[in-house]
Amino acid sequence: MPLTVPVLAEGIDPAWLPPEALRPLGRRRTLVDGSGPLVDTVHGEVEQACRQFGGEVVVRGEADASSSYDLVLRVVDATDVGGSGDVGARLGRVACLGECGGLGDYGGPGHLDRLDRLGDLADLGDLADLGAEGFAVERTDGTTVITASGRPGLLYGLFYVVRLGEAAFRGERAREVHRPAAAQRMLDHWDNVAVHPVMGQVERGYAGGSLFWRDGCARGDSERVRAYARLLAACGINAVSVNRSPSTGAAPTTPPSRASPSTTSAS
Repeated sequence: MPLTVPVLAEGIDPAWLPPEALRPLGRRRTLVDGSGPLVDTVHGEVEQACRQFGGEVVVRGEADASSSYDLVLRVVDATDVGGSGDVGARLGRVACLGECGGLGDYGGPGHLDRLDRLGDLADLGDLADLGAEGFAVERTDGTTVITASGRPGLLYGLFYVVRLGEAAFRGERAREVHRPAAAQRMLDHWDNVAVHPVMGQVERGYAGGSLFWRDGCARGDSERVRAYARLLAACGINAVSVNRSPSTGAAPTTPPSRASPSTTSAS
């Protein structure tokens, strides 16, 4: 079930994710292969872009085996690409990675001669080392493929495609592996839960009030917070501290929140 993309109120700046940024994605035919809340987020992003720009998104189970795709976004088990076992078994597992219910000639049993599209056997280990937030990107025969072994990595891979724009769908691209250099990538907000008589709502808050707090209480504007979480996910931020320490006001300082790159919340 695709998760809806947050809608900003009129007059709110979309920053680096205006609708136009998703035009190259939204014009294409995309297969989303995986399950879970963050995969639903990916599905929702692609579906919204396709609705705006005339493309199509297909999920595993609905795919036509004879179809081809401009973009494939898939989550695979790390054991499928670097686990133990004999070479023949590993080749079989890798060959099956393409069988997402409709990748056409891209992989699948009976296409072992096409394994070069997924890299030589010596290179398979790089996918096993992706971790939860890493992803691989490659393009061959008109299909761009994002592969992740964790669902956060799939979302980061989607936004990588968005940043590339039309370049993501041109020519050939050898496999690139992207992994975060730091496990926690946090923004620290100097927001006061209550308005400080000197500093105001935000310490050195030259850009305005707090996104999270108003008059000592949570604002409750969940849609705008979802939109903010989406912006953070688009540039790889995965945690946020929503008030300064020590926080001024009645509420205690909250610990840093692990900001899963979902459009559901910022915590």
